[in-house]
Amino acid sequence: MALVLAKSNRRLVPYRKRRRGLMRTNKRFNASRWIPHVSLCPDRMFVKLKYSQSFRLSSNNGAITSQVFRANDIEDCDATSQGPGPDAYGVASWSIFYGRFYVTACAIELKITPNDNGNSKVIVYPTVFNVPPTSLDASASHARAVQRQINGGEGTKSVYRKFSTRAITGEPWNINQTKVLGQQVTVNSQWYWTIAMAGVPENTPPIDTGVNCSMTITYNCVFYNRNQVLAGEQGGGGSSS
Repeated sequence: MALVLAKSNRRLVPYRKRRRGLMRTNKRFNASRWIPHVSLCPDRMFVKLKYSQSFRLSSNNGAITSQVFRANDIEDCDATSQGPGPDAYGVASWSIFYGRFYVTACAIELKITPNDNGNSKVIVYPTVFNVPPTSLDASASHARAVQRQINGGEGTKSVYRKFSTRAITGEPWNINQTKVLGQQVTVNSQWYWTIAMAGVPENTPPIDTGVNCSMTITYNCVFYNRNQVLAGEQGGGGSSS
């Protein structure tokens, strides 16, 4: 009996020591413990923000219609609407930590479904002008335009496009061109996604037709100018501008 207990003790003692050691290790690296002079908010933060919207485009007797969205501004994303509109998801949260931002690239994903039996054409293109298109031919003439033929009774068709801000505006990525949260981007540095739609000549005579659109815009965004109050509380130095 004594030999059995001795063997049992030799098995249990190392096990207890190992468990106590693990507990000490967990306490030593407790993530909730505050570490002085280390900022939890870096000077620059790269994130992806999304903006989604569903809408309908209607063409009366073959006339062109359009919807315009901001491509390098995460605030008031719908440029067609009057007055301040919804921001990209997460803008309100990130504005607590930072005062400026810059959109390095932007992507649009569009799903188009016919609303009736009419035939139409949808054209998507980036532009530096927030000007409604005058015709489908003018819209299709843009070098980066992509178009889809939408026939009544058919299924959903998709469009995906992505460009960098520098590719569209020609301006290099510069911290001095970042936008202050809460202020409108200057006209020279702004670019947009334009979605144009109209009935096609196959509709004879011209009829009223429409399409339903489900859209998601993804902004590759970098935030700057860490708020001074936050920097002071975290003990992590001044802000970048």
